[in-house]
Amino acid sequence: MAIPLLSTVLRRGAALVAGAVAMVLLAAPLSAARAPDASRACGTHEAVRRSVHRLVAEDRIAGAAVLVDGPAAGPGCARWSVTYGAADLRTGRLTNTTDRLRIGSVTKTFTATVVLQLAAEHRLSLDAPVERCLPGLIRGHGYDGRRITVRQLLQHTSGLPDCLEALIPTLVLNGLSQDLPSAYGDFAQGVRELRRAAGGEPVSPSPWLAGLLQFLLTGHDSAYGSAQTAILCGDGTAPRDPETYWRDLRQADPRDRFFAPVTNDINPCAFWGPPRERPTTVRADLPALLVNATGDPRTLYSGAERVHRGWPGSRLITLHDADQHAVFGIFGSACVDDAVNAYLATDRLPAVDLSCPRGRP
Repeated sequence: MAIPLLSTVLRRGAALVAGAVAMVLLAAPLSAARAPDASRACGTHEAVRRSVHRLVAEDRIAGAAVLVDGPAAGPGCARWSVTYGAADLRTGRLTNTTDRLRIGSVTKTFTATVVLQLAAEHRLSLDAPVERCLPGLIRGHGYDGRRITVRQLLQHTSGLPDCLEALIPTLVLNGLSQDLPSAYGDFAQGVRELRRAAGGEPVSPSPWLAGLLQFLLTGHDSAYGSAQTAILCGDGTAPRDPETYWRDLRQADPRDRFFAPVTNDINPCAFWGPPRERPTTVRADLPALLVNATGDPRTLYSGAERVHRGWPGSRLITLHDADQHAVFGIFGSACVDDAVNAYLATDRLPAVDLSCPRGRP
């Protein structure tokens, strides 16, 4: 008989954390409180109420909500809830227990814990096929839930595709961003490891691959990525209609099937709020020194040329025949580094645009 795994996860998830806590993770001024939604039989749950209050009043969380129902609510009580703070900072709308919150990968922790609890209670076998718990869920495209066990799902050894496949173009783009022998060596080793992993071999990633995967998958160094995203998305709006991105993908150059999803797919800017400030007008006569390699795979040289043409007060230093992203102080071009250092030391731009040969980094 199939086990209603999803409902079990939801019920036990509430018990695991003494109620599912929904938080809007934005700093905000204190908002009005609302009393617990509790009958006399349910009690007042003062400890939970005080904890939720502290989240908003002391930890500067904009809003929080706790809802407990089912057996976890206690004897004689169907459900109880506590809410406090704002769900929408723009309108001031208060939180309530019907708000939907995306918690992303946190669901994996709850699911894995409940599955292990069910196994300990002998209600589920880790070596049972997934088909027994979730009939018909995994079928087609060469995958069969009758041949995949629950244990394999928990250990990520089921052979089902995961997000790494979608990350490959991004990994390659990063690997091709440094036109240096040492960087190509790291990249080549990473590609070999990915190929071995795709063949089912256990692989310990190299420092380059491990660092990149950590950045892309775990949120490590997320402050850096968040700052970049805020700058890019805050400068202007992006289309919100997914059809726009489908059209761009369909119209992409057929020779660019590998990177087209990276450069044309929907991105966080599509979900960004409207700009809070008006665009800043920059005087075109102000001095600016631009540096770009002709083969930069991430900030194209054609873009640097357009900025230079629209900024009469700028000078452009061009590094020729290099597929390099970020040149100054990294690539090792004496021509580029000397010119930039002279500008930083004297605050005087070169008299004319400079053209630097690739040379030997």
